[in-house]
Amino acid sequence: TFMPESQHRLPGNQILITEMMKILSTIFLVCSMGWSIAAHSQDTRNALQECTFLQLIKNECALENDSAGGTKNKGLYENDFVTECPPNIVFLLDGSDSVSPTGFRQAQESLVREIRAVNQAFANSNVGVVLFSDTIEEIPLQERTLTQINDLATQVQNLRQPRKKTTLYLALKRARQMLLDYSVIESRAYNGIRSGSIIVTLTDGITENNKEIIQEAKLVKNSGILIISLSIEKSNLGLLKDISRTVQNHTEAIKWSSLVGCPAKVLDAVQRGRQCRDFLMVMDGSDSVLLHQEVVRQYLTHLSLRYRRVSNAIGINIYGTDSQFQASNTRIRLEENKYDLVEKIRQKLMFPTSGGTGTDRAVSQSVTMLDDDIRGKSSALVLVTDGLTLDRQATRDAIQRARASGYLVIIIRVGAVLTDDELNYISGWDWSNIFSIASFSDLFSVDFDNRVCDVRPDTCVQACPGNTVRGPNCSCLCPDGSLNQQTGTCERSGTCIQPCPANSVRGSNCSCLCSDGRYFNQQTWTCVCPQECPTNARRDGACGCQCLDFNQIYDPVTNQCVRSDTCIQACPAN
Repeated sequence: TFMPESQHRLPGNQILITEMMKILSTIFLVCSMGWSIAAHSQDTRNALQECTFLQLIKNECALENDSAGGTKNKGLYENDFVTECPPNIVFLLDGSDSVSPTGFRQAQESLVREIRAVNQAFANSNVGVVLFSDTIEEIPLQERTLTQINDLATQVQNLRQPRKKTTLYLALKRARQMLLDYSVIESRAYNGIRSGSIIVTLTDGITENNKEIIQEAKLVKNSGILIISLSIEKSNLGLLKDISRTVQNHTEAIKWSSLVGCPAKVLDAVQRGRQCRDFLMVMDGSDSVLLHQEVVRQYLTHLSLRYRRVSNAIGINIYGTDSQFQASNTRIRLEENKYDLVEKIRQKLMFPTSGGTGTDRAVSQSVTMLDDDIRGKSSALVLVTDGLTLDRQATRDAIQRARASGYLVIIIRVGAVLTDDELNYISGWDWSNIFSIASFSDLFSVDFDNRVCDVRPDTCVQACPGNTVRGPNCSCLCPDGSLNQQTGTCERSGTCIQPCPANSVRGSNCSCLCSDGRYFNQQTWTCVCPQECPTNARRDGACGCQCLDFNQIYDPVTNQCVRSDTCIQACPAN
């Protein structure tokens, strides 16, 4: 409009004209949005006051109206999940006059249900209660025994409804203060810094203070506190959705496992004076684990603090496809000062970006890390994995080499993807140091203390030379080469004294690894199976068993033939 007619016909200016039209359209759109916002209620405008001009244009404020007439902020609690443990929960019970006496009694029952559910779901979880109307009545947030939980339930059931105006924002503010004061008690926090914080409201959301409530909810969220709302009777769902991570009817039980990643059981600290091995945590960091990395990080922190009173050292190696090509910040070498170790876990430890499960290379690398440790103490390797390894034979060989090097190998299986058959194979059918758990939060309850602490002292008749380490069955192992029993020294020429059997291959320290899947017996110097087949079965393959009765299947755990209700394959006609 503002250009001469001659310039409209210039090809080079056509783009400029188009861009000016876009700018004018954008200005018109923004003005229209401003008029629309002005038409909304005062509460809605206050909810938008922190949205910038650019966010408004880009639609990053993500507002929509729901059936209750409230304003819903979609992005307020998206993807929030409590991983700081144990969880502290403050319940807010609406006792205003907008809630009927029947609704109040039902809300009391729901509150008692959730108090008991939290107490059963999470170890060391503590709760408090705030009854609000125009005033606030408080039941303290504190630690309680099971008997005291029952007393708390009775106390909640005996609360009287004030039936006055609603001051939900004051209840939120008080709960925020309670949680912030309580969550920073370091002795309670599994990560040594802060425990989790949750507010659960039981309210109809009917109030005249929407502005104050939304602003207080933002302060709550910015403080790292999660809000869950259980609606009562005919509720203002719009407001509840604005301030909450999850909104549901109070009659529905909260699915705590989908909101909180804390364990149901944890172990006490290792007592001062115990003699414990050094150990290296070899953690699966593949794609499936990345969803749980904060739970894993908190577990490693909690585990380190459990050993703070003893003088062993702990290290960490988180692996993906190939740990040898990962950044150095995916590993922490053995550290005796547990507080320094915890700080490194919090601030420096990273998870790998490659998604495979290269367990064999991680175990080999971890053995090297233990070999390089100048402390030279008895050590263990704790492998935590939730999936199939990329190379089962290489993983089996790596674990065998770790054992042959004098290191105790403990395996923790998470979930059911890693089958019994696979676990049997890579472990060499050695179930004496294997733990199986359902989820990563169950790591907190795995007790391998007796495997690494107060180990039986060396009862072998002959001591090993200073440049060797104790191996299985009182043998002495050299870092490389073989031990000359006559001279008591390590021969590093690469020529081992005793050849391996025909069905085995040479491992490290002149050990032998069976090539057909069997276990190498150092005493008999032969490849053997871990157990004989039962009398009603025959040997199948290297160390498998097949039941003579085809209606039965072999159970390797019990070493028995058990009845199978459904036969896999029909018999032929003859």
